[in-house]
Amino acid sequence: MASEDDSSCCECDGSDSHGACRACGACGACRTSRCGFAAWLAMLRQEFGGRLLFLLFAIQHLIKGLGATIGGRANPYLCKEYHVSAQDMQILKTLIFSPYILKPMLGLTSDLFPIKGYNKAPYLLLATGAGVAAAFVVGLAEMPLRMFVLCLFLVELMICTDDLLTEAIYSRQMQDKPMHGQDLLTFVFAGMSFWSLLASLASGFLLTFLGARAVYLLVAACALPALVAAFTMQEPRKSASAVRAARAKIWRQKELFILALVMFGASVSLSSVAALTTRPVVNASVALLAALVVLAAFLLLLSPVIAKFAAFTLIQTSLHLSVSAPAFYFLTDTSEQYPKGPHFSKVFYNTCLGSVGSLATLLGLYSYNRLSAYFSYRTLLLVSNITFSVLHLADSLLFSRLNLALGIPDMAFAFGNQSLGPVVYQWLWMPQVGLFSQLCPKGIEATMFALIVACHNLGVAVANSCGALLLERLGCNPRGQLAESAEFDSLWLASAIASLLPLISVVALVALIPDVKPGERVSNIDEGDGTAGSLWKQWMGSEHTMLVQSDSS
Repeated sequence: MASEDDSSCCECDGSDSHGACRACGACGACRTSRCGFAAWLAMLRQEFGGRLLFLLFAIQHLIKGLGATIGGRANPYLCKEYHVSAQDMQILKTLIFSPYILKPMLGLTSDLFPIKGYNKAPYLLLATGAGVAAAFVVGLAEMPLRMFVLCLFLVELMICTDDLLTEAIYSRQMQDKPMHGQDLLTFVFAGMSFWSLLASLASGFLLTFLGARAVYLLVAACALPALVAAFTMQEPRKSASAVRAARAKIWRQKELFILALVMFGASVSLSSVAALTTRPVVNASVALLAALVVLAAFLLLLSPVIAKFAAFTLIQTSLHLSVSAPAFYFLTDTSEQYPKGPHFSKVFYNTCLGSVGSLATLLGLYSYNRLSAYFSYRTLLLVSNITFSVLHLADSLLFSRLNLALGIPDMAFAFGNQSLGPVVYQWLWMPQVGLFSQLCPKGIEATMFALIVACHNLGVAVANSCGALLLERLGCNPRGQLAESAEFDSLWLASAIASLLPLISVVALVALIPDVKPGERVSNIDEGDGTAGSLWKQWMGSEHTMLVQSDSS
C-alpha cells in the first residue's frame, strides 16, 4: 500500500499546505473531474480502506439514502390510510423518531459494553436485524395503528443506531487524517444524496403501482447488505484490560454518563406522553420542559466550547416549528377533499419534486465542498440561517393561494422551492456536521457525537410538538377527509411564523459558535476530555481550593 505522501493521483503533482493539488487546483482528494472520480475513490480506498467504504456504502448510502427515503415517502400515505390528523401525525413523529434522542445512551452502551470485545459490529447486527424484521412486517401484514407505529419505531431505531456507530467510525478517521476528512465526508453525503435521488425518482411510481405498504419490503431489502458489511468490517477486538481502561476513561468523565441519562429521560418522557395522548398542549409542554432540562445540563457539565455548540443546535432546531403534516395534506388532497388545492399526484409529488430536491441537495453538497473552506463556520451559519428563513417565508404565498393571483402556477412554484430549499439546507447542516467531528474527543467518539446530535434531534421533537400546538391554536387540522377546505385557512400564517422564528438563533451565533474554518483545529478543546473546564468542574475546583485553604489555616 502506498504511503500517505504518495496519495496524489495520475495528473497531480502533490498538494500544497492547504491540501490543494498544484497541477489542477483541486483539494488534496483530487475531487475535480480533471483528476477523475475513479482516482478520487482510489484515493479514499488507499487512505481509509475498502471495508470502511463498503460499510459506509451499505449504511449511509443504501439504508439512509435509499431505504430511508422510500420509507419516508411512504409514511405519510400510510398515516393517511389510517386517517391520522395533521396534528396527531406530528405528535406521532415524536414517538416514531424518539430513537434519535436515545443516541447518547446507544453510544454509551456501545462504548462501555462491547460484546465479545467488539464495540460496533454486534450492535450494528442487532439493530439492523430488528429493523429488517419490522420492515418486513409492515410490508406484509395489516395491523392496528399502534402496532404500525411500533414497527416504524424499530425501523428508525435501526437507521439511527447504524448511523450513529458509522458516524463515530468516520469521525475518528477524519480526526486521524484531517487533510482528507472533507473528502470522506463528501463520499458519505454525496453518496447518500445520489441514492436518495434514485429513491425519489422511483418512489412516485412505487407508491402508485405497489402501494405504500409494499414499499417497506424494499426498505427491508436495502438493509440486508448492512448485515454483511457489519459482519465483515475490520474492528480491532479489545482485550479485557483495554475494556477496563476504556470504561475507566468514561467513568472519569461521569458527566457524560449523567448527560446520557438526562437525554434518555427526555426521550422516554416524550415518547411516553405521545403514546398516551396526542393533545398538542400536553406534548408541547413536556417537550419544552425536557429541552430546558437538557440545555441546563449541557451548559453545566460539558466543556464550554462543546456546550455552547450543543446549545445552539438545540435552540436553532427547536425554533424551526414544523408544519409539514398539514402541508402534505394541502399538496396531496384530491379535488373532493380540497377543491382549491394543487392536487399533486403521487408521481409528481414524490418523483418529480423529490428528484429535483435530491439534485439540489447534490448541488448544495458540491458547492459547500468547493467553497466552504473560504468561510468560517460562524459566517456559514449566519448566511444560511437568514437565507433559509427568507426562502421558506415564500411558502406562505402558496398556502394563501396568492401565487395564483400573481400568475404563478402551483407546479412552477413548487419546482422553484424544491430547487433552492435543499441547497440552502445543506449549507445550514454541513457546517454543523463538520463541527460535530472536530468537537468529539478521541476515545469516546460514539458517546460525544451522540450527545451533540441528540440535541439536534431533541430540537426536532420540540419543533414537531410545538408546531402541532401552533396548528391547534390556528384551527389547522386536516386529515384527508372530504370537504376540509376550512382546515387550510390559517396554514399560511402558521408557515410564516415557522419561517421567521429561526432568525432568533442568529442572535446567538457570535456567542455560541467558534470562529474557525473547516479543517482548522478548535481552540480550548481537550482531545481526550469532553468535560474539561466545565462550569461544574470549575465550581468543584473552587470549592476544593477553599477547603484546602481552610484546612491550612
